[in-house]
Amino acid sequence: MTTPTTAPVTAPLLHIPTIRLATHLRRLGAAALVVASVLAAPEPARAGGGQTAGEDACAPDADSLPLAGAHFAPRRVDGGLAWDARFVVTSDAPSSFRGGALRFAAPLPAGEELVATQGLDAIVEAGRVAGLCVGEGALQGRTVSASFFQPLSGEGAIALGAPIATGRTVQIVDTSVGDARLELTDAPLLEKHVGFVAPRGIGPGAREEARRLTGVREHVSASPIYLRGEDARGGLTVRLADPRARDHTSAIAVGVAFAAVVGGLVLAARRLRRAASVERADALLASEIEAAAKGSRG
Repeated sequence: MTTPTTAPVTAPLLHIPTIRLATHLRRLGAAALVVASVLAAPEPARAGGGQTAGEDACAPDADSLPLAGAHFAPRRVDGGLAWDARFVVTSDAPSSFRGGALRFAAPLPAGEELVATQGLDAIVEAGRVAGLCVGEGALQGRTVSASFFQPLSGEGAIALGAPIATGRTVQIVDTSVGDARLELTDAPLLEKHVGFVAPRGIGPGAREEARRLTGVREHVSASPIYLRGEDARGGLTVRLADPRARDHTSAIAVGVAFAAVVGGLVLAARRLRRAASVERADALLASEIEAAAKGSRG
């Protein structure tokens, strides 16, 4: 009688650990890829500032940005105002510029921050933005562009959030914010004129040159503010006014004044008629007395 043979089981038993080992190796490989991708990810921009402006851009001996002009335009956004700033450097700066510092005439209002921008970092002093570190890559032609966010809460007077640079360079601040307008509340050095606001030291030629450098067109209804850093030292205060509400209030005041004038004229006419009636009655009575006197003599 022949004894049946059984198939060897050595190969399947050895194959099972091999499968498990391959599974573990695949898992380890995937984990290694995840770790490598995290380590290779770029560092996020710092809060309140942009990408690094370079190690020497704001060193103690760094050069100041050679400013020729600047323009600041506000716009309404959720939660506050966005300030779009354009700083124009002198014509000879692009060829030799290697980074520098741009100081503000007054620190920006509390809570206002620099929107992350390549080549720019905020200079922060006592928790407020006091200037910009400008890297070489931030200069495009002759212009350095930056944006800032100024939070607003409630109504009433607010600090002007335009990043006005220090020095005697003439700079332009737009006051139109959609249908509203920024109006200075306490600025004794700045005088209001037809179509603009400026101190006495900034004449027509300086205003024209500031517009030419920044590409700002002149509009009588815009009422921009022309000023220098020395004019904004210590900060300026403005209020956000709605011209439509002001016009409505003015129309009501004019209507009340007109009604008062008309009412006064009506009362005056009544008094004149009453006086005329009395005079006619007196004249009639006098004539009747005179006629009676003549009749009695005849």
